Amino acid sequence: MRRAVCLIRRQGVTFVESNELLSVSGLSKDFHSKRVLDDVTFAVAPGEIVALVGRNGAGKSTLGRIIAGTESESAGTISSLGVEYPRASRLEARARGVAMIEQRIDIDPTLTVAQAIFRGTFQQDRPHDALRRQAAWILNEMGMTLSPDELIGEVPRPLYGLIEAARVLTDDAQVVVMDEVSAPLNLAEAAELHEVVRRLVRQGRGVLFISHRLPEALKLADRVLVLRESRLVYSGPTSALTADDLAELMLGTTHVAEPAPAPEPPAGQGGTPLLEVTDLRVPGVVHGVDLTVYTGEIIGLTGSRDSGVFEIGGAITGQVTASARTFVVHGEPRSVLTPADASALRFSYFTGERDELGADPSESVARSMMNSGWTTEAGFHAEVAALRKVIAMMASLELQSNSFHKSVGELSGGDAQKVRLAPLIFEDSDLVVLNSPTRGLDVAAQTQLRRLLNDSVLSGSSAVVVSGDAAELRTWCSRVGVIVDGFLTEWIVPETMSPEEFEHRLHAAHTPTAIDQYHDTEPATA
Repeated sequence: MRRAVCLIRRQGVTFVESNELLSVSGLSKDFHSKRVLDDVTFAVAPGEIVALVGRNGAGKSTLGRIIAGTESESAGTISSLGVEYPRASRLEARARGVAMIEQRIDIDPTLTVAQAIFRGTFQQDRPHDALRRQAAWILNEMGMTLSPDELIGEVPRPLYGLIEAARVLTDDAQVVVMDEVSAPLNLAEAAELHEVVRRLVRQGRGVLFISHRLPEALKLADRVLVLRESRLVYSGPTSALTADDLAELMLGTTHVAEPAPAPEPPAGQGGTPLLEVTDLRVPGVVHGVDLTVYTGEIIGLTGSRDSGVFEIGGAITGQVTASARTFVVHGEPRSVLTPADASALRFSYFTGERDELGADPSESVARSMMNSGWTTEAGFHAEVAALRKVIAMMASLELQSNSFHKSVGELSGGDAQKVRLAPLIFEDSDLVVLNSPTRGLDVAAQTQLRRLLNDSVLSGSSAVVVSGDAAELRTWCSRVGVIVDGFLTEWIVPETMSPEEFEHRLHAAHTPTAIDQYHDTEPATA
């Protein structure tokens, strides 16, 4: 490769300008006795978006953290702008123009959005009025509706990634690693992130974009890298691949199983209602929703982040304070005011929001997978039975770790998600409310989880999937309710339209301006 001859100076360090912003050569990483990265070599050029995909536990996040200086390697070299730099130091990486937006982002909740965008930059000490004006311009360019004066503590955590993306725009980082930043975002929010990525590369920067959303990776990136079992098995242009091709490369198989179909919706009034709710209200958020869930079906609910869709899922299971004119379960009037009330009705709730999962990362896999049957007072036989159940669940979920003694915090993000979902899928619930269940799961894990849920539904259970992911809703649900401004405005049946049309309909529902187009519509009924 040819190298330019000019010199660049950044933060007191002189670089030779190279046509490779980032060069990784022979990178390996051992964790205890396991090799998690093996002889990985690739480069990122100026103005290039490189997607990085792979199964849960393939080493994607580890690779990103090594590049960004937050984790050490066992062998290999990394160069930025033609100069090799020592790793295991975020400051060293940042001084050489490498930045990372991680899956888990912590921001001081007392900062305003404007202060968060400029924190850690040379502008952070400027007067707040100056920061807010510039932040307002950046947020407007991104299409975000956040106020620069809003406190971070009042911003939904999934949007932290977008705030970090805005921060990168104000910085001088030449290589940006984005680790599953789009995972918690709905379609409209993901579009905002994609615009930031495109703006970065138009400025001549390079982006390493880690994602489990294969269509997203193919649509956004110029080139894709595939990690499988710690090794880089493919590097090439995205234009040459389909999502199925990419899945086969990830899985190492010539055939990817078709997604399990969602159960058919009940025909007319022939289905048996499991849950019938009328005039459901959450103060200030949900303004009177009627909802019927039939026995043996999976329905979806979707909407923008402030539409009330998440509160509806929480209200059904006693997670949020709500009221309803009627709340009928199996034909009997009931009341759900607390999670304990929901549990008594055999209703369960799961959220993909990691901060809301309630599991201690230091807790073992075995204890996290058991809702009951293993306590400090349990006898020997009960403990053995519980462990046998855990082993069976681990086999069904195909966890990368084969040790139930390992802590949840040691697992990949996807495996941790599966561990926390396991009790709901395998325990005997009549209704499961799943908030973003496949967030962070690879394509094989998503299909596998969908099969397990369908098996449960075929046995008489029902499920409500609350999500902003078009693929998740289209392949899991027989019908999808659109929530706008606290009202249920319409039902969409995915099988009656193409995937592209379905995604277009959802994108409109996820966009804040969608509220205006629905204001004159009558609320939908089940």
